Amino acid sequence: MNDQTLLRRVRRLLTSRIEHVIDWRIDNRIPPQRLAEYDRLLAEAAERLAEDRKQLDEQAGLIDELRGRLDEAHGRIDELWAKADWSANELERIIPHIAAQESQLDALHQKLTATAKPEDGEVEQARSLIEEVRREHAQIRTRLTGLSRYEERLSRLERTD
Repeated sequence: MNDQTLLRRVRRLLTSRIEHVIDWRIDNRIPPQRLAEYDRLLAEAAERLAEDRKQLDEQAGLIDELRGRLDEAHGRIDELWAKADWSANELERIIPHIAAQESQLDALHQKLTATAKPEDGEVEQARSLIEEVRREHAQIRTRLTGLSRYEERLSRLERTD
């Protein structure tokens, strides 16, 4: 045997021994009981991750539902604004009529108090006319009360948004 062959054998032997030591350290670095614990922890983490994904999916569904409800609420608010505009226009239209009826009522009241001893037919006619004006006035007040309540509800809805 020459020196070269001996040197190759020693080199192979040393290399094989070093490989064996490194492999043993890598394979036996984590004890088997620790590996089981790590596997259990990994399984728990995977389970928690699955639960978190499920919860995120549920929350995404709830968010979609809330978005739909919000869009629906916006639609209703737009509708309420349209009705409020209509109500405001109607109120503006009715106000001059109410003022005219109030002036007619005042004029009738002045005629009744200024006239001395009218005839029975005139009194009945004036009373029926006053009653008719009062009835119309009450109807208009009822309408105005409804409109004001409607506007009040709209303003409360605006404040809650």
